[in-house]
Amino acid sequence: MSSFTFASTGKASRLLVISELTIVYLGFLLVSAGFYWYGDEAQSNQLQVLIEALVIPFVIIILMLSLGLYNPRLRCDGEGVSRRLIIICSLVLLLALSLSGLNALSSSFHAISLSIFTSLLMLMGFRYVISQKFGEAFRHKVLVIGAGKRAEIICQRMRREADKKGFTIVGFVPMAGDDEIELGDLKMPMDLDQPNLLTQMVKEHGIDEIVVACDERRGHLPLQALFSCKLYGVEVMDVLNFIERETGQIAVNQLYPSWLVYSNGFIRADSIRSIASNMLNLGLALIIISLLWPLLLFVMLAIYLEDKGPIFYRQTRIGYAGKPFEILKFRSMRVNAQENGAQWAAKNDSRATKIGQFMRKYHIDELPQIFNILKGEMSFIGPRPEQPEFVERLCTQLPYYAERHNVKPGLAGWAQLKYPYGACDKDALEKLQYDLYYVKHRNFWFDLAIFVQTIEVVCFAQGSR
Repeated sequence: MSSFTFASTGKASRLLVISELTIVYLGFLLVSAGFYWYGDEAQSNQLQVLIEALVIPFVIIILMLSLGLYNPRLRCDGEGVSRRLIIICSLVLLLALSLSGLNALSSSFHAISLSIFTSLLMLMGFRYVISQKFGEAFRHKVLVIGAGKRAEIICQRMRREADKKGFTIVGFVPMAGDDEIELGDLKMPMDLDQPNLLTQMVKEHGIDEIVVACDERRGHLPLQALFSCKLYGVEVMDVLNFIERETGQIAVNQLYPSWLVYSNGFIRADSIRSIASNMLNLGLALIIISLLWPLLLFVMLAIYLEDKGPIFYRQTRIGYAGKPFEILKFRSMRVNAQENGAQWAAKNDSRATKIGQFMRKYHIDELPQIFNILKGEMSFIGPRPEQPEFVERLCTQLPYYAERHNVKPGLAGWAQLKYPYGACDKDALEKLQYDLYYVKHRNFWFDLAIFVQTIEVVCFAQGSR
């Protein structure tokens, strides 16, 4: 089952989505055509069959995306993949049942059910063949220029095989001025003053990308050799851009001061985009409240019955442009939980109530923040707001921490998807690197992808304390 989790990055990932959507449509076409060719209800249900065959395959792909099956760094065993498939089947069957008028005995529902199972089996077979036969074709061959501290960042940040699904490092070329580290067989000494030697190596090893990661560039960077490789068709990039692309975060501790200025992104949203974003947040908030109000009432009653304390918890957080606001949450801890001052939440926190532990596990305690969104203090997607005590300290300890306040804080965010709950300053640094990546690349489609993938976090109780 581990092969079924295969996915790649960038263009290969988009190709995978398109290919699998085609396969699902093919499965529906084959089963539906065969079933209704011999079925008695073929003529009377043609419009319904057409609607189901067009809608449900697209829903399957969206659910696969939201449950992490297109995440190139998905870390779960066959059991974890099976749970995701069961959820997908259950939700799609419920959709098919509703489209069939809640008639589980109808010919239409039988055909759609068979189409769903057939399509998922075809997807599993497709992924197995791709991962076994063509997995290496999706991996870029990378040569690193440099064998010092900056090159070591690649090894440190991408230690696991799951972190390197999109590329293979062929070797590290030492440079003058490098504070050399132990790289074993990956070290490839070369005289870069001769441009043809680097070009020859690129041809011999089929190098796709060259990553410049030398410790000292001034007077040492082999510009002629790199330019020759670029003319040959090899992509040349800085180590910071490489890490950003492969990890989805910005290496704050290694930034050049000018990198933030000259790099793409970090563009302030214009008035039209801001208005559109506010309207979208308002619309989604109203829809969610209209759908989840029974759950909200049930949770409110459960909190009150447990200890007769306040239902809601208000806490000052730092929001857009560094302005404080009061965040609203369901109370998940004892009334006097903060009597000793602000502190990070711990795993199995003794301050949490029984209903609070359940709410925190599935992030139900965050739902009242929808009212913060309605007030315009928060957005659905953005960096999580922190308490003023933490912000004041972290702004002095972590470079560029204040830059995360250039966008509205969010109910969900890129850092929450990529990193577990932060409970110390070290975790805050890791999350900052993801937050800066979001600030740099944020757009409608990125927000939509985060919103969809947040379903996986909620369903499998990830990143909670």
